[in-house]
Amino acid sequence: MNITLVVIINIILFLIIWFLCAGSSRRHSRFGHQGVDTGSTVHTQATGQRVGAATSSSDAQYTQRPPDDLTVIKGIGKVIEKRLHALGVTTFEQVANFTPADIERVNQVLDFAGRIEREKWVEQARELTR
Repeated sequence: MNITLVVIINIILFLIIWFLCAGSSRRHSRFGHQGVDTGSTVHTQATGQRVGAATSSSDAQYTQRPPDDLTVIKGIGKVIEKRLHALGVTTFEQVANFTPADIERVNQVLDFAGRIEREKWVEQARELTR
């Protein structure tokens, strides 16, 4: 075999293995070690309730409604929308009803300190629910 071909194959294999290992460690460190339920919801520290999950009979409507297009809120793109959906946040009303504890927790999970407040997601969502 040509030595160049062997070197190229080894480099490709190394990159594939490195990418797979780095990807799994990023997922674990971002979500697994922050006390976050990686299933689909986030627990608030203040109340113990879950952001985005039905916490009472009046909140059950969230799970039955089709999701809103959260990208309408300035500062939320497709990637962040997918991450919010994974947390159970799918409607403008849920974002509009974020408590300070919810905001802090979602900021931690999204790894964007202060972004929700800076981009005024709650205020934008309240306008969209009118």
